[in-house]
Amino acid sequence: MPYHKTVDFVVVYSMTEYPPKILVALGEAIDQNDKIHQWLLNNGYPELAALVSCLRGSREAEEWLKNNKFQHLLAFHYAVYDDEEARKWLAVYKFNTLARLADATNGYKPAMEYFRRKKLNIFIRLAIKIKRLKDQTIFDKNDYHKMKF
Repeated sequence: MPYHKTVDFVVVYSMTEYPPKILVALGEAIDQNDKIHQWLLNNGYPELAALVSCLRGSREAEEWLKNNKFQHLLAFHYAVYDDEEARKWLAVYKFNTLARLADATNGYKPAMEYFRRKKLNIFIRLAIKIKRLKDQTIFDKNDYHKMKF
């Protein structure tokens, strides 16, 4: 696993501490709005831009997250792609919103219900968008028409 088992972070936002407009922008970037993706990168949220790139399959973004002490976002990325150890890591280090968001993205109904109960609709939207991106990324990776030989 490329994320660290110990916590040695810079100051990090909990996902619930990001301003709502930033979470909306994150959703737009996940939906492949490159203008918003660049805006996140250039306006104080490079970790979210890197997360989006990572979810799209960028190894460079994975390295950036690791090297810039955003292991929690890297672990989230792996949890979204069904890495159980990454999911456990998020729980151990109390990144509960990221853990629930990964669960919701992976179709775990109690996670979606939690967001509904708490009226955290932005996280429901993010889970749906991330799931769509994940499915498309997996499809593209397995599409022999798009393989590089």
